[in-house]
Amino acid sequence: MFMLGTVGLKPVVGEVPITSIAYQAGIKKQDLIISVDAESVHTTQGLAEELLKKLGDKEPLNITVERQGFSQAKR
Repeated sequence: MFMLGTVGLKPVVGEVPITSIAYQAGIKKQDLIISVDAESVHTTQGLAEELLKKLGDKEPLNITVERQGFSQAKR
């Protein structure tokens, strides 16, 4: 069997607690995360890898999400 495309779960946001940094940045439930600091992510594993690269950084992350078909940058 051959498969085309990316295999893995899409990085779709679940619950966003109102006390979280994600909430403060405007990230909402069902947002699809498409990039972290301009690095494209296609799966939850890819998202985790990009976030781990940033662990310990003091600079805010630039996260781009897709919501209802439109891309939006969040910081």
